[in-house]
Amino acid sequence: MLDLDQAARLIEMQPTCTGRGLVLDPLTSQLDSLVVSAPEAARSVLRKLTSKQRVRICGGVRPGSLDGPNAAAKTALRALACR
Repeated sequence: MLDLDQAARLIEMQPTCTGRGLVLDPLTSQLDSLVVSAPEAARSVLRKLTSKQRVRICGGVRPGSLDGPNAAAKTALRALACR
């Protein structure tokens, strides 16, 4: 299971995505809104990332047990990033 801290560390090991053909504007806006309303644990990690990194990281996040605001935020971020 990949949490946000592990995902942030993995981003440094992954090759840079060129983003060709990837439309980030609507997705970035929606992810930014979710990041603002996410719990501090997720918000502090995701704020430091670029838009492309945020999409990649959120797509790999696993919510874990579905009880509480952290799991809800992770589930929403993953669903949005996987679109």
